[in-house]
Amino acid sequence: MPTLEPNLNLKSKPTKMKLNSLLLFLSVLLFNACNPKAPDTAVVGNSKETMRAKKDETVWVVTNKVKAESKLAFESFMKDVFLNALQTSTKDSTKLLYSKTRYLTPKKQNRDSSWTYVFIMDPWVEGGNYSELDLLKEKYPLAKAMEYDSLYTSYMKEQPTLTQLIQTEH
Repeated sequence: MPTLEPNLNLKSKPTKMKLNSLLLFLSVLLFNACNPKAPDTAVVGNSKETMRAKKDETVWVVTNKVKAESKLAFESFMKDVFLNALQTSTKDSTKLLYSKTRYLTPKKQNRDSSWTYVFIMDPWVEGGNYSELDLLKEKYPLAKAMEYDSLYTSYMKEQPTLTQLIQTEH
């Protein structure tokens, strides 16, 4: 099997530019990793590393009880429609909300046969638009977004519950 030798001509302009870009990227990465006071609004890709509320910040917990017969359809909807819209949004405000939101799936079925799915906004972003319909309208035409919003609602066994909490020092 032939061995591959790296072809690095450090004096060529394209290689120097790539190397400089890589060094800049690594410098920014190192700075952010070593700087505990980096701004919370910095979102790199879909990183969830800055999503822990600090003391006295608000955290929202949204609990959705999904009908037993809707479990597979709901999970497919969340993956293919809702979370896809969140992950592919080009709006900085939506990227920020996504970076601060966790989505949890059930480990087992509830006694009443429903399934509990939870969103945790940690921290909740003051002034953030958490509307499912508005998110869907970012990606889909209005009629399709409204259809998806109705579909989302149809999977629910009951109205979602919203719990607002304050982060303690612990």
